[in-house]
Amino acid sequence: MNETFQSLLVVLLLPICMYTSSQKTGLGLGLSRYVNPWVGTRDMGHCYPGATVPFGMVQLSPDTEAEPYSKGDGYNPAVYRYCAGYQYDDPTIVGFSHTHFHGTGHSDLGDFLLMPTTGAVQFNPGTADHPEQGYRSRFSHTRETALPGYYAVYLEDYDIQAELTATTRVGMHRYTFPEAKTENEQVHILLDLVHGIYDYDGKVVWASLRVENETLVTGYRQTNGWARSRFVYFALAFSQPMASFNLIDEKDQVYKGFWRKWDQNRNFPEMAGQKVKAAFHFNTMGKEPIQLKMALSSVSTDGALRNLSEIPDWDFDRVRRQAVRAWDNELGRIKIEGTENQKRVFYTALYHTFLSPITYMDVDGNYRGLDQNIHKAESFTNYTIFSLWDTFRALHPLLTLIQPGRTSDMIQSMLAHFDQSVHPLLPVWSHYANDNWCMIGYHAVPVIADAYLKGIRDFDSEKALRACVTSATYGPYDGLSDYMRLGYVPADSHRSSASKTLEYAYDDYTLAVLAQSLGQADISTQFLSRARSFERVFDPETCFARARKADGSWISPFDPLDTHDPSFIEGNAWNYSLYVPHDVPRLMELMGGIQSFRQHLDALFTSDLPEKYYAQTEDIEKVGILGSYVHGNEPSHHVPYLYCYTGQPWKTQEIVHKIMRTMYRDSPDGLCGNDDCGQMSAWYIFSALGFYPVCPGSNEYIIGSPCIPDAEISLGKGKRFRIKTVGLDENNIYIQSVKLNGKSWSKTYFFHEDLIPGGEILFTMGPEPNPQWGSAADDCPRSLLKRLEK
Repeated sequence: MNETFQSLLVVLLLPICMYTSSQKTGLGLGLSRYVNPWVGTRDMGHCYPGATVPFGMVQLSPDTEAEPYSKGDGYNPAVYRYCAGYQYDDPTIVGFSHTHFHGTGHSDLGDFLLMPTTGAVQFNPGTADHPEQGYRSRFSHTRETALPGYYAVYLEDYDIQAELTATTRVGMHRYTFPEAKTENEQVHILLDLVHGIYDYDGKVVWASLRVENETLVTGYRQTNGWARSRFVYFALAFSQPMASFNLIDEKDQVYKGFWRKWDQNRNFPEMAGQKVKAAFHFNTMGKEPIQLKMALSSVSTDGALRNLSEIPDWDFDRVRRQAVRAWDNELGRIKIEGTENQKRVFYTALYHTFLSPITYMDVDGNYRGLDQNIHKAESFTNYTIFSLWDTFRALHPLLTLIQPGRTSDMIQSMLAHFDQSVHPLLPVWSHYANDNWCMIGYHAVPVIADAYLKGIRDFDSEKALRACVTSATYGPYDGLSDYMRLGYVPADSHRSSASKTLEYAYDDYTLAVLAQSLGQADISTQFLSRARSFERVFDPETCFARARKADGSWISPFDPLDTHDPSFIEGNAWNYSLYVPHDVPRLMELMGGIQSFRQHLDALFTSDLPEKYYAQTEDIEKVGILGSYVHGNEPSHHVPYLYCYTGQPWKTQEIVHKIMRTMYRDSPDGLCGNDDCGQMSAWYIFSALGFYPVCPGSNEYIIGSPCIPDAEISLGKGKRFRIKTVGLDENNIYIQSVKLNGKSWSKTYFFHEDLIPGGEILFTMGPEPNPQWGSAADDCPRSLLKRLEK
């Protein structure tokens, strides 16, 4: 059998082997079988394939990163590919760390890397080209498995089978070593407290490790990275006693310890420093695996020890089955019919939307707050990792729809963050008791407003309103003082000024909605006025949003295609000028009227964006571009739906299907950009169902075009909303007619209150556009701002 044929046979038999393994371990065949964790692990998806549970605090995953953050001559752009620690095309694995971001454009984490080895002990990781010079190992995808809650790989250099699973706060490892060739042969498990994702010298402020007894190790590390001061504690338990160990301090001095023979000068079983590593040695004949449990805590090693209670025994397969059940239950919130490929793409996307935010508290409710003090979450689960510039658009509206209980807890977590902050701000981009204030806007406000409007009110709404108002009027924050004074953010004193003005105006609209809902008319009126600030950055001559100086003059030169224009963030004027979701009719007027607006959209989706405009832009890749529309980044995610405002909904239907077919695939490169904590995937979930929240905080969904024949959304309390289609196939993508709860529906939008009691929307599809459906002026979505002003 030649090598090529043998490799092909392995690939063909892999699904059968996975199926058989699932049967033998009692994993069942629930919806998790459709999830492909490899999606987004190649190139810029920035996804990890490892083991975690829904919204879990532990993300136990392999790291393959080949380069340090700095080569000694500054920033190394190659490391940008390693935001999740793993790249599908890499040939070696460094080890398995316990914390990872999902799909972010920048990173941190990679805490507490473990690696099983045999032979001579090495404490440096080596290189991808020469893994034998360190502890990393070669591996092959033909002997690698990734499933929800489970990861396995064969480490070729050591002949070790590594398996990983997890609970919310504990990562569990099972290492099957080769049989020993001699009686005294030992195997090793390395613990690296220096390793991190986006690593650089000095990132570890301090680390401590303590060998408590022959089966238990505790410790912590403090890092200074994207989070300026981050503490993570651990408790590591072994299934069998270690025979001996080695600890290394920051000066690479080796300390050796042997049980009950301590030398206080050299053999003391604890170490502290900036470069702490350890090797634990075991006597094994290779007849049974060595298992590990590592619990994490943000509070203390004592908290980590209590968190170990999530796995009270050493039954790895039971923990794995428990993780699969958790995924099956969560994925079951939406049940669809369709082809196998449709199900794989859909449920992988849904899986990605349940990876963050993450649980951030111990089993007793204690957690480290933004003030670095220890707090206790009373009657709610505390969450962290709020990438709000990305996720307010579709991820949080999706969670509001199908995860109302978690959404309530997330809002309470945001309010706790506000209470603990030295700056009176709701979270901007927060993680691990820090806020890095990455990106722009105060987008916790639309998340809170959207949830409240949709009936999620198990939080102090008056306090929430105060927090929103305070965040929106805190002058020192990111140009807000000038924004309140001038009605726009001036470009001569602030970067991304045009983007900030547009996004602040939208946030202000959602704050006005929340205030009006709570009967606070004065506050609502104040922020309704601010919600019109977008008008001040529209240039009537060019019909584009454009930055202006404090004296009112426009910034020149101006190229609306330029993605490097400092007036915009991760976008250009062609895309960002369309960001007025709360008043699209007024946007049309500013851009020259409905006909000009249609032409602008047509040109956006058909004209070519020359590579020079995005070649040096990290968040934009060719695979995520349709014409000049950039789907691989978030600011334009609502744009395909804007044709519905112009009386041409069939163009939305066509473009949405094209994006879903070409930019979401069941493959490692199946994402066209960073998944950004699930936002990219949430766009797909909504669009596949046939509608999208263009303006979160308005209760309005814009109808697109379904790409699956049948779906059922569980809304809780026994209520379900059904999406059905007639005639849908790869050619029949155009809506011919719609029925909403049994009534003919010609409007290209509906409201949350039409959906939430339960019911059904029926789409009849055809191969050609139906220009009669949804094209009348009364069928188009109207100005949300004007509706609120009435």
